[in-house]
Amino acid sequence: MLVVFYKKEVDDKNRKPRNYKLLVSCNQKILIMSIQQLSLQMNQSMKSEFNSKYISIQEISVGLKIVDPVNKVILVFQFWNNSILMDWNHFFQEFNAGNINNLFFIIEYEESKFFIYGSAEDLQCIYKFCAGKYIFRKGTQNKTLEIIKEKHDYQLKSILDYSTSMKYYEHVIMTQMNDNLDLSFYSQVTFEREKFFPLEIQIIQDLNITSTPHLIQVDALYHDGVQYSYIYSKKDLIKLSVYYNHTQLDNPCFMSHVAHQLIQLLLSLDEKGIIHPSLDLKNLYINPNSQDIVLASYYQAYYQLNNDERRICVNIGYSPPEYFQINQKLTTKANVYQVGISLFQLLLGHNPFGKSYEEMTFNHTNNNLDLNKLNAFDSVLCDFIKKLLVQDSLKRPSPQELLKHKLFSLSHKEYLSKQTMSKQYHKDIEEFVIFSQTSNIQSVKQTLKFKKRL
Repeated sequence: MLVVFYKKEVDDKNRKPRNYKLLVSCNQKILIMSIQQLSLQMNQSMKSEFNSKYISIQEISVGLKIVDPVNKVILVFQFWNNSILMDWNHFFQEFNAGNINNLFFIIEYEESKFFIYGSAEDLQCIYKFCAGKYIFRKGTQNKTLEIIKEKHDYQLKSILDYSTSMKYYEHVIMTQMNDNLDLSFYSQVTFEREKFFPLEIQIIQDLNITSTPHLIQVDALYHDGVQYSYIYSKKDLIKLSVYYNHTQLDNPCFMSHVAHQLIQLLLSLDEKGIIHPSLDLKNLYINPNSQDIVLASYYQAYYQLNNDERRICVNIGYSPPEYFQINQKLTTKANVYQVGISLFQLLLGHNPFGKSYEEMTFNHTNNNLDLNKLNAFDSVLCDFIKKLLVQDSLKRPSPQELLKHKLFSLSHKEYLSKQTMSKQYHKDIEEFVIFSQTSNIQSVKQTLKFKKRL
């Protein structure tokens, strides 16, 4: 059976409806449900060629909904249904070859395949909506450029995607059964082809459902028949520590902005109940154009629910005190503590537990951290960081409570702005005075004169 897909979408910017006409062929009888009949039109030759019926594709909060108003049929492909696999390889292969006719992608669901046809523009809109939410079948369009890092449970490499001519990072999750594999990072699924479904992939899907600029955009979730992987780009991103040291050093306004951005990131994780053990400066980036702080890693993140025995310390000097208390369950308050460590290290250039690895190892396990050096900075910022680093997790404030801190009040923002402008003014004056006192400025040499040849 071949049917026409008609998609009606609302443009978030202009709030105007946009319509997409698509085709689909499927080999599965869909359950019939009551729905209001829609009045649609299409080219008669196309209708004759495909023997089609009218269908609507709608983007909804739980996934992709397919509606046949003629047969009164509804089918919902839910984000978290791991039995759904999308194949976009034919679409990109034909599109990049310049073949714009009969473009389609495939939705594989249980024993059925849905071949969805449409224009390049329409299908690209659907691809953008599905990326990072559904699993895509991995093709052969990617070429490995370099293996950056490799461990027993993952491999990070840079790749070139021939279909888009873009460079990406690919994070491959190693799923081979071995003695080092921590099964708590996998959730059991009923899909016969897969024995274990990586929790990291599930978390990426969960976070991408509600898009936020503070989490790195995943361009595709892949499965090649054996392993899962995901690709992303760090285009336009700079490491937060590098950007601060080069352009924003001693800028109190910028530190307030960073703190607020990180709390927004904490809110996103807190909403989903996700503990991320790598909220450190190695994984924190900034987009200098939008000034958004971006977390560029999902590695070893997990849900706090039903994970009483989970104990992760990815980076020494960042784990909260409750990590070392065996009988205490870790919660998303661990994320708050790590952000406090990151802000301290950004300000002072070293971890509060010490500068050397040996010093950090000893002080961290004994919970000896020195916060006195914070007193050299703005008192309100100092108080904010100290609240993040409260030792008792029950007394440590939540992200929602931290948003009410004086650091983000209008009066304090105005105060920081005046301080920043005053610092810049005195810096300009000093540079001018130093320049005016310079005595060894070279004089401009006269132009050499050449005799004219007769």
